[in-house]
Amino acid sequence: MKSTETKYENNWREKSLDNLKKAYWSKPDYESHLVKTCHQLRKKPLKEFEIEDLRIMIGQNIGPKFLVSVAIEELKENILNELIQQNLELSDQNAPELKEEFEGLKSSVR
Repeated sequence: MKSTETKYENNWREKSLDNLKKAYWSKPDYESHLVKTCHQLRKKPLKEFEIEDLRIMIGQNIGPKFLVSVAIEELKENILNELIQQNLELSDQNAPELKEEFEGLKSSVR
């Protein structure tokens, strides 16, 4: 049986889409904000991508092979942090005598 899992270099998140795809875009022909942003993001290392960068590039179908897995990891992390934060707030409301401890925990997950 053939594996469908894609293998990447160990340091693939250190690289930009230009480096990973070994395809370098020339200067943009069209001077819109979106086009310029996409050109700039192709040169940015994936480990530095923010949620908005991922949204833009995946929405434009640029580099989904690499970016979708980065986006999924970001979503998992953000969802987990959000759930922890909500549970701590509920615990804080239900056990006011532990307010200091809850504040310490909240700041550690931010």
